[in-house]
Amino acid sequence: MVDENNELTFVKIIDQDVELLLKTTPNLPEGSRIVNMRWSPWIIMSPDEGVSFFSFVGADGVFAMTMTLSRVDGKLTLSCDSELTLLCPGILPGYEPHAILWYEGVYNLPNQAPEALFAVIQHDGVELFGVTLNADRKIDIQRCFKVFLPLPACIAGYTFSDPLWMNYLDLNVCSTNGALSIFRIDLSDLTKSILLKASVPNFQGRTMIQNDPEFPEPNTFKRDFIDILDEKRDSFIEEWKIMQASCQVYGMAYFPLGGIVSVCYRLKPEGVLEYPIKERERCTLSWQLCRSWSEMFDPSRSIGSAKPFTLHGVPGEAFVSDIRFLVEPDDVEDSFNRMEEIIADGMAEAVGYPVAPVNPASGEEEDNHRFYSTKSSELPDIISLCLFNSTEAVLGRARNLLGLLKANKVAPKKPGVLSSQTGITKLILGTILEIPVLRRSQLRTPRSRMIMWLAASLGIVAFYRDERVFRLATECIAALEYRFDVDFSTEKKLIAERKEVLDNPGNLDLLVKMTKKIVRPGSMEKCKDCDRNVPLDDLMNGRCENGHLFKRCALTFLLITDPNSRVCGICSREYVTRKMVEEDETVVAALDARGERMDGDNVREPTLLRMLFEAVDTCVFCGGSFYDKEEFRRGAEQ
Repeated sequence: MVDENNELTFVKIIDQDVELLLKTTPNLPEGSRIVNMRWSPWIIMSPDEGVSFFSFVGADGVFAMTMTLSRVDGKLTLSCDSELTLLCPGILPGYEPHAILWYEGVYNLPNQAPEALFAVIQHDGVELFGVTLNADRKIDIQRCFKVFLPLPACIAGYTFSDPLWMNYLDLNVCSTNGALSIFRIDLSDLTKSILLKASVPNFQGRTMIQNDPEFPEPNTFKRDFIDILDEKRDSFIEEWKIMQASCQVYGMAYFPLGGIVSVCYRLKPEGVLEYPIKERERCTLSWQLCRSWSEMFDPSRSIGSAKPFTLHGVPGEAFVSDIRFLVEPDDVEDSFNRMEEIIADGMAEAVGYPVAPVNPASGEEEDNHRFYSTKSSELPDIISLCLFNSTEAVLGRARNLLGLLKANKVAPKKPGVLSSQTGITKLILGTILEIPVLRRSQLRTPRSRMIMWLAASLGIVAFYRDERVFRLATECIAALEYRFDVDFSTEKKLIAERKEVLDNPGNLDLLVKMTKKIVRPGSMEKCKDCDRNVPLDDLMNGRCENGHLFKRCALTFLLITDPNSRVCGICSREYVTRKMVEEDETVVAALDARGERMDGDNVREPTLLRMLFEAVDTCVFCGGSFYDKEEFRRGAEQ
């Protein structure tokens, strides 16, 4: 609390009990008034002592003082440093209001003391301070930088968004004219903090925003969208047209679940604009606006689903469905070419797999495969690792995403979907071919062969425009042809036709119209309603020759005709369920009971369906959680 004489009073309140901790009067110039007081997060010095910075706005600027909270003989005591530190000079005319805020957490930088982030929001931008303690426990401003805002207006609301994400932090600032500005703060180097977007909404529904006047409309480098809630859109737009001049921001808040900043306008409090700032979009923006290769800061501190990695000294981050590298925006083409070289080198190094030894008992050489020394019981974990966190997985998805970005000169609108479809497809093809194929393994069954052939066929069909897929498809077919006695002449012919069409740009119309069926007696899936063939013409969906719709599993590319599939709660893609896996395993249960399908440790070897089922616990397309249709229906009926 503060009185008219600038005397600060600090108390401890527990229920109805109020205990005085400290009274102090800072040495401020005459006529100065303390306003807008803020506490920094506490820096824990020991189990009985913590230090915080108490900041406030005065007539001559923004000040801070060091506060120490100690426990002595079980009693809390609060003390302060009488010396004030001037963080920011006085407010210039026309720059009011002057807002200050601290980020809620203390972060650590290499070889430095714990640091707190302090932001001073001004009329023309945001001034950032990295504040820590020196050896004498005095306030030490190690770093300072100002990010300028090109849309000056009275500040109406502000909030930090996510917790630290790869040492980047978003500060959302809303102005009374309806403008939303998002500042990307780089905690590793404040001077590289940037303004992601600064826009005045036009309230026309889902609209592309012009963020940077240097780029002509539409701004392909900083693509973004705003949206007004559907049920309030029409009435909100009408009132906005009438009252635009007097529109005031009512308030704003950040909702962590989904990453949404909500801004509420005073002309109609329930008129809320939502600015989605989700991880997928952050991935896109980081491609568009990020820095040099080597300045990715401290990836070991990344949280969530991110897996840090380094390829030939180039740092990056791997998500379940995305790969992120950093490129110089002024030198994009060279960066892409350099990245291609790095990925190519990495792919060349990654193919040196061990070869299975000769079995001394039989004198026969087992089939070559990658995991010959791996126990069957450990295979699901190994495959899961290969899918989402191995060097090969990173390289495969990176190569795919790089091709997309280079072709479009910018990340696609939904990179999470595109990169997972192409990248995971290629990865699945490669990983399936590396599964042990021993003579006693049930992976040699006709069903397993069909799964592998189906996966290879889908890889050919779904991404026929990608030249890399041609090469991968050729390798897949060669491997399948070597391992199994199957005629792949149809697939080879299909690859040759598609390659010929792709080489001739004038044939693109023909390419779209080409039939995608792969006809071989007994090889096509059958419709359960009419027993007609289901063509392999789409990664996710397929219709039989009579038009009945089927859906394929998003990860395993198996046909899912069971009405009780496992479904992603966000994108509604279907996955195999545990029940499907168990039903599949009953087919070979009798053989397992006789021990014909046990490994050397007398452990039942998992089926391929179970391996792929257990390889992922969230949707590979959007990261959403699953729900079981059957269990969901039972819950609704209760």
